[in-house]
Amino acid sequence: MIWPCVAAGAALAAYAYYFTVHYVRLITNIFLNSTISAPPQNRWGIAGEVVKFLSLDGVGLKGVFVPCRSGDPKGTVVFAHEVGAGLNSYERYCAFLLDEGYQIFSFDFRGQHAGENEHYNPTQWASENEYYDLLGAIACVQGRDDVDPDRIALFGVSRGATTCLCVLGRCHGVKAVVCDGAFSTMATMGSYIRRWAPIYFPRWIAERLPGWLIVYLSFLGLRSAQRRLGLRLLSLEWSLRRNTGVPVFIIHGKKDRYIEPRLAPWLYDRIRASKELWIVDSARHNEAVRHAPEEYRRRVVAFIREYMP
Repeated sequence: MIWPCVAAGAALAAYAYYFTVHYVRLITNIFLNSTISAPPQNRWGIAGEVVKFLSLDGVGLKGVFVPCRSGDPKGTVVFAHEVGAGLNSYERYCAFLLDEGYQIFSFDFRGQHAGENEHYNPTQWASENEYYDLLGAIACVQGRDDVDPDRIALFGVSRGATTCLCVLGRCHGVKAVVCDGAFSTMATMGSYIRRWAPIYFPRWIAERLPGWLIVYLSFLGLRSAQRRLGLRLLSLEWSLRRNTGVPVFIIHGKKDRYIEPRLAPWLYDRIRASKELWIVDSARHNEAVRHAPEEYRRRVVAFIREYMP
């Protein structure tokens, strides 16, 4: 009787291996081919000082430093754009801070305007490259004579927001962070696995996949994606453990079709510092500023002013 049991066990193990390899490959392809597009960027023509600087790992980047419109600056906001946008997209999201006494430094992540000697093709998933770029931008700003290095706020959108959360605990002088459309890469992979599970399972089974299996497949999927990209993707969950002091404001659209809205409260619950969450009912990904512009301005200004008056 033992041999039939061994054979059945071997067959089950072979099927589990086959399922894991093929399902992880499928999800990895979907993950890497998903496109989170940026909304149209209007060129409002706000003048600023063009700045050349280096990322933390030595890549040359470009930014623009825009002084506040009147009075002595209350602080400086470093803006991190979403994939598909550029340094001028700060105009869409936070140019109003210039009227409130805050300076803005916005920059292009590497690969944004790739030249003939630049071979990095960025994806929408935050990686070590964006991490080094943002750290370089913060160091550049804090080294300026017209900036108080202990009065810095971060403002990020989508991939830029995720990167802002990942540098917390590594940068002194950061007093507050505003994140519009931030996401955990690991949790997003998990949501993709649940969404596409009916390809392999009947729906009644797909809807009941245990949490441990989702985590296991997400881990394998991210490892596969990193191998194919040749990059280390950022772990937001791990990074948030380091931040116990910098307040975070999370903004998310309830109609977001890229990053599930349920992931915003999930992220909020894992922030260990002072925090605020605003879900905008009518907004899709990164569209809160378009659907509720006056409230967007009021909430962002109030949050930054509370921690960097």
